[in-house]
Amino acid sequence: MKVGTKEHYDILNMFEREFYHMRLDREPRELWASGQVYQNGETNNAYRAYVAGYALGRVSYMHG
Repeated sequence: MKVGTKEHYDILNMFEREFYHMRLDREPRELWASGQVYQNGETNNAYRAYVAGYALGRVSYMHG
C-alpha cells in the first residue's frame, strides 16, 4: 500500500473508526512515509500493527 493512495486513506478511515477511543492527532503528511502517522506513540504502534495485519491478509488472499 502506497501512502497517499485511495487505499491508504481507506485504511486510515477504517482504523480511526475502530480505534476512535485513542488519540488520533496526525503528524504532517511528510512523515507518513517513514511510518509516523499519529503523534501519539501508542496510537502509531497500533496503526502500524493494523496495517501489517491488513497487508498479511491481502497477501494471503492473493496467493491463497
